[in-house]
Amino acid sequence: MQLKTQPPAAVNSSSVQFSWIGTDQTTDNEPLLYSYRVDDGQWTEYSLSDNTTLSSLSDGAHTFEVRAKDEVGNTSKTNLSYRFEVDTTPPRTTVTLTRVDRPNNYTPMIEFSGSDNLSPVEALTYQVNIAGQGWGDVTPGMTGVSLQPGLTPWAPGYRVEVRARDAVGNVDPNPAVLNLQMPYRYFLFKPDVLGVPTFAYLIAGAVLLIILFGIGAGLYKLYQVIISRIQSSSSE
Repeated sequence: MQLKTQPPAAVNSSSVQFSWIGTDQTTDNEPLLYSYRVDDGQWTEYSLSDNTTLSSLSDGAHTFEVRAKDEVGNTSKTNLSYRFEVDTTPPRTTVTLTRVDRPNNYTPMIEFSGSDNLSPVEALTYQVNIAGQGWGDVTPGMTGVSLQPGLTPWAPGYRVEVRARDAVGNVDPNPAVLNLQMPYRYFLFKPDVLGVPTFAYLIAGAVLLIILFGIGAGLYKLYQVIISRIQSSSSE
């Protein structure tokens, strides 16, 4: 007896199909009857059916067994057995900005990692979407890449998405996001990570204070004008 169709050794579906064929040592051409079971469960009743669809399988390893019986009740000496694994759970992804390489034209360097319920970490692969330009595959085995150069302190920046893919093709539906846009990146990362000298932050802070002081002075002057006109109207 042998399987005609079976799922791969690892599959990302909870529903799989099997079909099989058996032969008898006699020449009476009587059809064989078959019975099967899953994971040491109950054997089905013998029937002429030579195929089945297994549904609602849980994640993890499973064993499918099938046996044959002829018209006089002789059964297979050895059951046909097939072991496979179901994995329908997508992996999870994390991404980190390690540094912005200032000598190399402010090139951001990122690292990423993933975790999965069944696939080992080394079997995960990754895809990156930079500034909404579309998903691109990362070379298998790599857990870090260099992004577009030019992330200078005054550059508007962009968003980066990374998603992991496990050994059977499940993809993280919630990609990890790295926001390198201005001004968000200045609240998310330290100056040394962004490749920005600390004094630049001091200058930016001083400029901001001057702007705020100017706005405050203008509002105060406007307040005085309004009060003066109100008093003038009252005296009339």
